[in-house]
Amino acid sequence: LDYTNPNKDVMGLVSFVPQAVLVASVSLVYARKNLPLCLYLQTAIFVTFNKVCTGQYFVWYMSVMPLLGPSLKFFSENYHLQKVEVW
Repeated sequence: LDYTNPNKDVMGLVSFVPQAVLVASVSLVYARKNLPLCLYLQTAIFVTFNKVCTGQYFVWYMSVMPLLGPSLKFFSENYHLQKVEVW
């Protein structure tokens, strides 16, 4: 895909439409139920369907992870005891 390709606009839409549909769907389904999960999924979808990958994306993941943990039961009352049991 380069600037001389006559189908460059169509190819741009083909790569953008699935991303936009998925982000909108996740927003409609999860925004009111579980906002941290919604933010994480939107970030993951954006990065997955983006044309480039930079180190900044991993910072985005890490910034949402502390919010996501409690909703996925990563942290519980016996979190440290569970780590010892797994070890």
